[in-house]
Amino acid sequence: LAGDGTLRARLIGLAPDAYRVQALSVFTSQIRLFADASMTNGVLASDVDLRLTDVADVVPQLSGAATLAGTIARDATGIVTSDLAATGPGSSTASFAGQLESQSPALPLRGQLTPTIGDLWAFSALPGQTLSGRISLAVDGRTTTLTDITRADAMADYRVTGSNLRYGDRRLPGTLDIAGTLAQQADGQIAVTATGTTPGNGQIALATDLAPSGAATGTLDATIANLAPFSSLAGRALSRVLFLLA
Repeated sequence: LAGDGTLRARLIGLAPDAYRVQALSVFTSQIRLFADASMTNGVLASDVDLRLTDVADVVPQLSGAATLAGTIARDATGIVTSDLAATGPGSSTASFAGQLESQSPALPLRGQLTPTIGDLWAFSALPGQTLSGRISLAVDGRTTTLTDITRADAMADYRVTGSNLRYGDRRLPGTLDIAGTLAQQADGQIAVTATGTTPGNGQIALATDLAPSGAATGTLDATIANLAPFSSLAGRALSRVLFLLA
């Protein structure tokens, strides 16, 4: 980040092994950061408030303000707890709540992540195509390690919802609501399930296993009562009922 900045903070020694950083603030033309933190014998408690004037300073294809605020703490057993919330362009929001076992060499993590983009148009410059609609994701998962994620024993429940989606001249009017699970074993085997509804009064159910080699086996059941909402994706008018069993 270019330009001049100002850093202010107060460091207070409460005891030989106890410190407090009070009213830490960083100001530049692009960012504003506020923080308070205290540490006693390795136990950390902190509040963070970060504000970015324009995300274009970080991602040139985007524009608009962004914020990140919340708490980060570490207890005497080494558990790091985070509770953070963010906002950004396109009426986007996100929250993260997680726990990391910092004293374990494997760094196991569990948490919940919920990003939402209220207006995809603001992100059109990233793919170079017009985007529109709303999409959100909710993930609740865990992993036994962050040091080698390809060999982690991991599991996550997820839900994806969207409405009136568009990519370029391809449109998908209506609502999408898909939920399922994703599980990875230490040997790299991945199992995926998905069930939910699609535009056109559609129902979908998927269960598949993915091997490390890339081979996949599974089942897919889909019923779409009205194909008309998918006409733009196909490039021609659709209207019939679709039944798919695989």
